[in-house]
Amino acid sequence: LENNSVNKINELTNIPLATIIYILHKMGVKCRTNRIAKETKDKICEDYTNGLLINDISNKYHIDAGWTSKILKNNNIKLKTKEEISRKFICDFDYFKNIDTEEKAYWVGFIITDGCLTKGNVLQITLSKKDDIHLHKFNKSIRGNYPIKYYNDDTSISITNTSIYNSLSSLGIIPRKSIICPIPTLPTHNNLLRAFARGMVDGDGWFSKSESNNRYSIGLCGSLPCVKWFKDFISINIPGCFATIFKEKNIYKVQYRNRLYLRKIADLLYKDSTIYLDRKYSKYIELCNEINENNIFSNIN
Repeated sequence: LENNSVNKINELTNIPLATIIYILHKMGVKCRTNRIAKETKDKICEDYTNGLLINDISNKYHIDAGWTSKILKNNNIKLKTKEEISRKFICDFDYFKNIDTEEKAYWVGFIITDGCLTKGNVLQITLSKKDDIHLHKFNKSIRGNYPIKYYNDDTSISITNTSIYNSLSSLGIIPRKSIICPIPTLPTHNNLLRAFARGMVDGDGWFSKSESNNRYSIGLCGSLPCVKWFKDFISINIPGCFATIFKEKNIYKVQYRNRLYLRKIADLLYKDSTIYLDRKYSKYIELCNEINENNIFSNIN
């Protein structure tokens, strides 16, 4: 086969061109990548786009890894970094860079009250095991495949990523946020603010009904900036509805129990919403049903 071209060797032996080039390369004989069929190059690009790594592609088509990289670059395909290659779990890492949807605003509110950022660029959310479906909702929102872990009575999700960490940090979500966390600057669209407020209540608030007197209450606890923002948000959207912020140890709280305004607050937070904690949303539905069936708040428009 000496002095024959790659194509001639292919004709004589019926060995695929890619395999011939690979063998010659191992023998120290240089060949041009344009000898590789366009169909093979297209398959290489498709495999890489679908997640196959360069070494795996090289083994699959019997092509040197350097040639595989060159083929990808010649087809304007950006090669993955070492960090990206080592990633086992993925999501939309730019999800929180622009808070422009109801879901994003909701999750910022939820994380600011019931999530945490820790060293190593980690976002962690830990909930009661009974609310595990909420972590699956979060995974779906960020288009992630992160595992939901269980231990004792809790369930959690942890995401290690610089982009998500920095985006949330820029919104004011910081370590020890329960004491000093400021309110992020959000778009003034009221539906986004409603979602943000609902996220805070779902994260570290309550929507409950007393067993002793069958009265409902809605409230929030957390840092003073968070609780004050929530109180102001309610009073701006529901004129005449006021409440007093009180402090227990290092945590501030605000609570609403006035029957004249409770339905309006609940509607402001949960009516026509598409993302919520199921357990608290069910209380909203329960409250609405009681009002409709018993007309217990007949003086409310």
